[in-house]
Amino acid sequence: MAILAMIFGSVVGVIGAIFGWLFWDMTLMNAFGFYIGSALGSTLLGILAVATAPDDDFGPAAGA
Repeated sequence: MAILAMIFGSVVGVIGAIFGWLFWDMTLMNAFGFYIGSALGSTLLGILAVATAPDDDFGPAAGA
C-alpha cells in the first residue's frame, strides 16, 4: 500500500512540478520541493491509513 502511495505521489508530484515550473512561475527549487513533498506526503498518508485501519479477523488465530 505504501509503495503504491509513493508511486502515485511521485507521479502527481512530477506533473504538478512540471506545470508549476512551466506555467505558474515556480522556481526550480520550489518545483523540486513540491515533488518531494507530494511523494513523501502521500507515502506517509498511505502508511497512516494502513496503521489506523481496524483489524480484521483473517489472521492466523481466526478459526480458534
